[in-house]
Amino acid sequence: MSEYPGLSPEYVAYIASPAWANFRLRYWAGGHERACAACGARPRRGLSVALHHLDYERLGHELERDVLPLCRSCHDGVHHAARQSGQSIATATWRYVKARTGRVGRLIPEWAGAAPVARRRRKEPRRTRVERLAVARHRAA
Repeated sequence: MSEYPGLSPEYVAYIASPAWANFRLRYWAGGHERACAACGARPRRGLSVALHHLDYERLGHELERDVLPLCRSCHDGVHHAARQSGQSIATATWRYVKARTGRVGRLIPEWAGAAPVARRRRKEPRRTRVERLAVARHRAA
């Protein structure tokens, strides 16, 4: 029986490939905290923290924001929640992490690489009272 039941042979082959090993090395070397995002567990004897794919759209061409560090227990919990609820892996992950930490909203930009939401800019700068009066006089003339 496979260590990865229900997963495609292509996915299993990729996870065992040097390309995935290089991506993991680059991810950890990039200064990311080596702790489970859901429970905070750190690697120690008998416990590893692995990278969990939030989706599989860029499999083989992942960006750092496409993965999230999870311990085996939380990783299994996320996949179990996704199967039980029928949610996408990303949605199940965010909900699982929020249930465990209560703080997913603050962490999404760090994990997902989301840019801060820009405020809508006015078409022209707000005019002072004197400028508005001058424009009104000009229009009235």
